[in-house]
Amino acid sequence: MVRLKNNKYAQTPQASLDLHGFILDEAQEEVVDFLTEAKNKNYRLIRIITGKGIGSVNGHPVLKPWLEGYLSNHGYRWRLAKINEGGAGALDISL
Repeated sequence: MVRLKNNKYAQTPQASLDLHGFILDEAQEEVVDFLTEAKNKNYRLIRIITGKGIGSVNGHPVLKPWLEGYLSNHGYRWRLAKINEGGAGALDISL
């Protein structure tokens, strides 16, 4: 797993994708399209909001574990968003 280091200099994501209400199949397609578009626009930092999975079946998160695995397997550097910016329910991704 490759994660971003916390940086003392504030960085604001240039774009974000909110996956609340998506099922896994829909989310996967949206994420791939979003990452491609962000790379094409030469964005350096983006955010994907998955939520914490509280509304998932049996309260077990589905989107966040998939997204973390996808990003790690594809060599993306990422970290959890700051607590006041989504915390465990959002990932900041470096491109």
